[in-house]
Amino acid sequence: MAIVQLLMEIEDKNIDEDFKIIYMAPIKAICTERLTEWSPKFSKFNSLCIEVTGDTDVDFSQLKPYRIIITTPEKWNMLTRRWRDYRGMVEVIKLFLIDEVHILNDVTRGPVLEAVVSRMKTIQIFCNTRKGVILTAEALSREITFRFSEEKKAKLTALASAIKTKKIQVSYLLLLLS
Repeated sequence: MAIVQLLMEIEDKNIDEDFKIIYMAPIKAICTERLTEWSPKFSKFNSLCIEVTGDTDVDFSQLKPYRIIITTPEKWNMLTRRWRDYRGMVEVIKLFLIDEVHILNDVTRGPVLEAVVSRMKTIQIFCNTRKGVILTAEALSREITFRFSEEKKAKLTALASAIKTKKIQVSYLLLLLS
């Protein structure tokens, strides 16, 4: 139901940007069942599904064309350990669903699910904070005027060139030039 609601919202707002929906089930059999059931339904919404379990040899770069990723906690844990290397992929996750969340109480599988949930919260906080910084820099570049000496401008321009995120770099340079 949550997936359908999100897809309808995206369609209503004519959102063209990429997005991902992660559905996590405790065992491969449930993942296979969901893939079989959902693939024909969601393909009508141009949302391809993929099953990513222990039997699947896949990395983040291969998930680009898929919008609905059906996975197990163990596989998602393995994939997201180096999430910063695939920041663009995790930033577009719009919905994260956990089926049978009661396995948190399971002695062997609970810690993996707990690690995944904790990591996803960290990713969400990081992505939201980063977007907030970009928006603040853009707003400042439009609203505030600073006067710098030529020497200061040169130093700040050099600093802006060292910034890796292009949007922040552009906003920073606009701030300098205003």
